[in-house]
Amino acid sequence: MVNESIAKGGCSDSTKYSAIQVYQNLQSLPFDNSRISIVENLALEKDRAKIIMKNGTLYLAKPVAGKVTGAIFVGDGVFELKPPNEIEKAQVRRFLKKDSLNENFKAAYLRFTDETAKELHQRLKFRKGEIPKKIPNMHNKITKYFLEERKFNISSRILGDLLNASKNGFFFAILEHKDKQFNFSNFFMFALDPQAIEEVTVFQYFPHQAKKPFYTLCSFHQLSDYDADNVEYSVSDEEKDILQITHYAMNLEIEKSGKIIADVELTYKPIIDSLRVLTFTLFKELKIDSVKSESGDTLAFIKEEKEASFSVLINKTTKAGINKKLQVYYSGKALERANGNLFLKDNLNWYPRFGYLIPATYDMTFKYPKNWQVLAVGEKIKQWEEPGFVFSRWVEEVPSLAAAFAFGIFDSTEYAVLEDLPIKVFSTRKRSKSMRKKIGGDVANSLYIFQSLLGNYPYSQLNVVETPSLTSHGYPGILFLTWLTFDRELQGVMEALRGHEVAHQWWGNLIGWRTYHDQWLSEGFAEYSGAMVAQMLLDGDKTFFQILKGWKTDLLDKGHIGVSIGLRRFGFSKADLSQSDGLKAGPIWLGSRLGDRFPVDYYLNIYEKGAYVLHMLRTLMRDFDTGSDIKFWNMLADFVNTYQGKKATTEDFKKEVEKHIGQNMDWFFDQWVYGIDVPNYVYSYEITNVQEEFWINLEVHQENVSPEFKMYIPVSVELTEEGKTTQLVLMQGVEKTFRLGPFNRRP
Repeated sequence: MVNESIAKGGCSDSTKYSAIQVYQNLQSLPFDNSRISIVENLALEKDRAKIIMKNGTLYLAKPVAGKVTGAIFVGDGVFELKPPNEIEKAQVRRFLKKDSLNENFKAAYLRFTDETAKELHQRLKFRKGEIPKKIPNMHNKITKYFLEERKFNISSRILGDLLNASKNGFFFAILEHKDKQFNFSNFFMFALDPQAIEEVTVFQYFPHQAKKPFYTLCSFHQLSDYDADNVEYSVSDEEKDILQITHYAMNLEIEKSGKIIADVELTYKPIIDSLRVLTFTLFKELKIDSVKSESGDTLAFIKEEKEASFSVLINKTTKAGINKKLQVYYSGKALERANGNLFLKDNLNWYPRFGYLIPATYDMTFKYPKNWQVLAVGEKIKQWEEPGFVFSRWVEEVPSLAAAFAFGIFDSTEYAVLEDLPIKVFSTRKRSKSMRKKIGGDVANSLYIFQSLLGNYPYSQLNVVETPSLTSHGYPGILFLTWLTFDRELQGVMEALRGHEVAHQWWGNLIGWRTYHDQWLSEGFAEYSGAMVAQMLLDGDKTFFQILKGWKTDLLDKGHIGVSIGLRRFGFSKADLSQSDGLKAGPIWLGSRLGDRFPVDYYLNIYEKGAYVLHMLRTLMRDFDTGSDIKFWNMLADFVNTYQGKKATTEDFKKEVEKHIGQNMDWFFDQWVYGIDVPNYVYSYEITNVQEEFWINLEVHQENVSPEFKMYIPVSVELTEEGKTTQLVLMQGVEKTFRLGPFNRRP
């Protein structure tokens, strides 16, 4: 149903159609009984895809605001698509056991704002006839499914294109696999969307063959974004956002039931002119009460039940680069209770957001019952009481990717070891003060380590809060740590966990990541940083190399001899590893998509393999004569300094590595970030004595990779009474012999 306030509100429009009427017509989508066509071998070519309607009937929707935006085809058809590169071909193989898509379908549901309607009118002959009930039923079922199960409002998306006068429209097709039509037990979806980060995407819904039934088969840029000399890999780095939210001013009343009543003023900067429809994400259980413009006008909005977004209909023309404001009033149960306290059900979307992790500043004032506490992102600059209530104001002046808070009754301990940087640890009341002090000490030591290596901590305080979940989150100036780390002390496990979340103050907060492809720059870097904290705080290399061995075992042997401390702290078990594609899930570059089939594969490849890639770079940059890693740390510090306040890409990081290592690193990133192969080395050696000098003839065989695969391998030689010497040798090919020496004692 359309939200009642929409029908009451209305919206002026430059055309003869009101925005509300347009939306309602897009939702109902009546079909035109004078636009029915018998189709034979009609091929719609959309970028690299081809939708071939071999024989059947096509039903065209009636125009909405003067434009046809939908059609349904019933009959026999074929969908063809060949992915542009080996990474995407491998993903199709992963799910479908073949390199490209050649899928038969029995029905196609099409929505579009591009030139599809014009093409259909030019190529088909239409007649008058009866619209079968299954046609509007199909539309209603698909609309409902995507709204309730995928939290996506197709009609709002189309409305945005129509009213924002989008120059490049989108095309969306749902293709039904099974003979029994419209049951949606097995379908796939194709989208060509110029507003998306990657314009071409194919999704698959296959409930009985995957733990996560809706996943991405392949995703890539449109043909026009590819270099003519390189048709496989896109050179596109486009800005897709139509606006940027720069500041939030929030007034939030929190009730013990978990309900929040919110008044949020957001300041946004349009990137393009004449925006009429703005769509924001918002947690599905929250209800919009009203929206107002900066002049106080009440604006119409769209938010269907269970929709994880809402659309605002702007009543005055916007101009690119000129800041505008919106006031959004909403309410609902945003928090859930655990261990006596309340925590956000959705850490990211409890307030209106736009785009992919765009930095903004925050000014949040909370009202809550007396004797309770709020702990939020930013610095608490004021707290006061009024009858029955407490108020606190939190300000974050450093543009941050997100904001969050916790609400409850906590015990706290302050750990003031760093000058002018208070560290407070908050836990439920059943925790001991000694545990809070231990956690505070690990956090303080982690901060000291990272500041000395990466540069100054960018915030004025650091709060640490216990949460009821198995996962932890590091937000600017506040760490939400899992209850596990407050409940028990496992040497190596907890130091690494706490170090990981502290590291996010740099990796993720100070430096963001550009797209899902680059998220390993946050999680992989933080994971390695956490292991490094364990190395420096505990017994040196022993625990550190146990962590490395755990990662290696998880990745290569699927936890055959156990489960790494990283997996345990995230709640994964050996059972999860038994249902895993491991390294075959895909390269690091695929980011969140790695967990589409088995969630553990995202962790294995982004956290553990991503961390191991950093360790390999550290080894390649080491001075083995002195044992110094200064080159590696200088590289990371330079990376922080260069990209702080920005969203970095994998290629940005590669350039930084090349700058400090002094060579082209395409080979390394192609193999370890964009590739999945891992070599196995088998070696043998012979020691010879020539004129009282000892030499080693080392023979190395490289297996499981192509002969072109190359790697610098550290070779250590132990000398009696003289310790150990290590050097890097370059291995490439199937077999290679190295002559090491001379040594004045027998190695």
